[in-house]
Amino acid sequence: MNKLLVMGMALLSVLCFSACGHEDGPAEKIKGTYIVSRTITMDVPPEYMFEPQYHEVKLIIKAENENFVNITLPAASYVLNGQTMDMPSFTINNIPVLDDGMDGGVIRDHSFQQKAGKKDVVGSIDGEIEDDGDMELTVKFKYGSMPFSMTQKFKSL
Repeated sequence: MNKLLVMGMALLSVLCFSACGHEDGPAEKIKGTYIVSRTITMDVPPEYMFEPQYHEVKLIIKAENENFVNITLPAASYVLNGQTMDMPSFTINNIPVLDDGMDGGVIRDHSFQQKAGKKDVVGSIDGEIEDDGDMELTVKFKYGSMPFSMTQKFKSL
């Protein structure tokens, strides 16, 4: 009888305490360093001379936890009315990522306020990122006291 009780308890402990496979949250699925194309546009009146900028850049996504990421945007240079403007790299923190039901994550119109150097950056970020690097991400913001919005679109190569 004791053997049956011991064997029954051993079987019960195996069944009750077996670990199920852990699935990564969406933030873990999309973290990484990506080489992507970036297009910079600005919402400027026609009298301002601005040409869209196209570059291949490095985009860094770090998982804050299983459902939140921090995304570091690379520095940018652009020409407005013949004058070159420089903007430092900055990180958008605590971006919620929704599971897309497959192998990536979705960011839905998340508003943010961060610092780029000493200037405020206020805007929003929206897009989808797959764990295989396929992405389409749009960041629209105002940098410091500039009167126009800037849009940076990132796409996988």
